Amino acid sequence: MNKQSSITFLERKIKKGEVFIQFLPFMDKDNQVNFGALVYRKNMAIEWIPLCSKEAFLSHIEMHEEEFDAEVSRGIRVTKTIHSKDLFRMIWTPLFPYLNNGDKIYYSPTGALNLINLATLQNLREVPMVAQFDLQMVSSVQQIKKDKSFKINASDHILLVGG
Repeated sequence: MNKQSSITFLERKIKKGEVFIQFLPFMDKDNQVNFGALVYRKNMAIEWIPLCSKEAFLSHIEMHEEEFDAEVSRGIRVTKTIHSKDLFRMIWTPLFPYLNNGDKIYYSPTGALNLINLATLQNLREVPMVAQFDLQMVSSVQQIKKDKSFKINASDHILLVGG
């Protein structure tokens, strides 16, 4: 994947102080499924950030299954603080070099990442992501571009990612 790709329609739609993060699965050289994220900020090239293996993520959830709160709403589990920090390190910590406090973050999880509420994961100081950033979960880039005045031109460069 080309790290220096650009998405013209996001360039027009995303404002200063906003970030779009698309979480995606990918296969490594050993044919293991991993999670990564495409990060886009206005006036910045798209960055590809590898995060963690799907196996490590699911193993962590299964290992602490009994410690999840009993209440599961719409298939999303809330973790207790100690394990939330571990998941935070797996998912959010690698993305912090691309984020500024107070950013509005549009993020689109994928697959097993939908098993937990990414917005409630806490850092080492027990501060959840939702307290540091304005988080808006979206199902896809399509939700961001619902603006009727928005148009894609034939000359625009677009990176399409699907699963």
